[in-house]
Amino acid sequence: MKNPKECFSIVQNQTFIVLNELTRPECKDGSEPLTFHHETFSRFNFVIISADKKATTANIPVREIPGIFEKVHDLKMKHLLTARPVSEGASESPAYTTIINAGKLKGKTPAAALAEDGAKGESLLKSQVQWLKQNLAAYPRNAVQIQAIEAALQLYHEGRLNQQEAQKGCVETETIYRAELRPLTRRKKGDKCFVYSIYIRWNPGAERPIEIEIINFYAPVVKTDKGLLNVLAKEKTDEVRNRFSLTIDQWCWLEHILEANIRTFENEHAGSLYRMAEEEKKRGMEAFRNSNGAA
Repeated sequence: MKNPKECFSIVQNQTFIVLNELTRPECKDGSEPLTFHHETFSRFNFVIISADKKATTANIPVREIPGIFEKVHDLKMKHLLTARPVSEGASESPAYTTIINAGKLKGKTPAAALAEDGAKGESLLKSQVQWLKQNLAAYPRNAVQIQAIEAALQLYHEGRLNQQEAQKGCVETETIYRAELRPLTRRKKGDKCFVYSIYIRWNPGAERPIEIEIINFYAPVVKTDKGLLNVLAKEKTDEVRNRFSLTIDQWCWLEHILEANIRTFENEHAGSLYRMAEEEKKRGMEAFRNSNGAA
């Protein structure tokens, strides 16, 4: 059993793993038993391992998980409600409907790239096709993007590109969650501490619309007069940056698994935490009565 705390994983050309690091409260002032979770340490650990075996890792506190899920739900509904109608002529071509999901043209349809700037768009699309074809064996679904780009280039060369329809093909990436420059001061390399950032983004129209990016590096960390930790990012070393994108179905299963882990963790510890709360309440009341009787 390599990862006994692993609760979710997807193994493709890259690997995405989530580890359950949920932790009970300390059961003292500020960390009472019925909070069910340790304020600082109850978390899920997200890990992305690249094709060349370079790993990045980041923590998301359990208290932030429900908000992330709610925002994804809202974005899914927004996408369904605002899906643009495509005119009859344009609907015959993927050039107007397929969203490019990587590179400088990410978030645009091939038709939109050509409508914005024909010469520049053509050059970028040809480079994109070349890159997609080079990676086609590892990512067979690149074929969908290749087909859409080639269709757009053909329409452009034939003078049949529908400019009005093409201009609708730009979508804005939305940030679902971001946690930047989080240092782990106990994990060090020389005089530098391990630092992570994590971003979860929504790319509407993409086949895998939910993108997770994790960045790791080492950098000096200094404590300010107010006790805050300041990361000197300009002096960073050993930076690794990984991205992993999920389909809606994959994300829905991730939601289910994390919610199940939270629920079963809370159920497992609820009995002892409730008993502890009741016992502390009784002790407090008894101490209060004794102090009043002594008075």
